[in-house]
Amino acid sequence: MGGVGAANQYDTVLSASQTNTNVSFGFTATKVILINAGPNSVRLNFQSRTATTSNFELKIGETLSLSVDKDQETGWTGFGAICASGETASVRVMAQEAF
Repeated sequence: MGGVGAANQYDTVLSASQTNTNVSFGFTATKVILINAGPNSVRLNFQSRTATTSNFELKIGETLSLSVDKDQETGWTGFGAICASGETASVRVMAQEAF
């Protein structure tokens, strides 16, 4: 990437459960990568930070990569994650803001 300085970055492993997890990057990310390390599927909502079990499913072992052109002035400030009742998932979340 070009530019001066460093882009904002977010890198963490979240523990999703049957209770919604509200993830906030603290900036608008133009690139997001999620890796579901298991042990169950996780549901994700990028329209709101409140996920339900009817949202997009990221299955065990799957990777999701999202990106937008930085010139479109769009992106993601966070998302919601949830598992089915009694289940959990460990999801690595990496996000970066273009500069």
